[in-house]
Amino acid sequence: MFALSDHYGKQHAHEIVYENAMLGIEKQKTFKEVLLADKRVSKVLKEKEIDALLDATTYVGYAPKLVDEFLEKIKNSAILK
Repeated sequence: MFALSDHYGKQHAHEIVYENAMLGIEKQKTFKEVLLADKRVSKVLKEKEIDALLDATTYVGYAPKLVDEFLEKIKNSAILK
């Protein structure tokens, strides 16, 4: 979802991911197959990028980015002032 959010925004990216997850179940296709078939996804992400995003053995995802964003918010908040 985060890989799409840079192009579509978080809410729309979430909707795209959700729609494709449900479509995969309905059509008995893999998540990768439905993502590649979705033009909104395939115009933004290449097959190798999708493979990397779906590879659970190497996935730490956007955890570092999320932690950095959280720490920045805390640093700028009234909590530490």
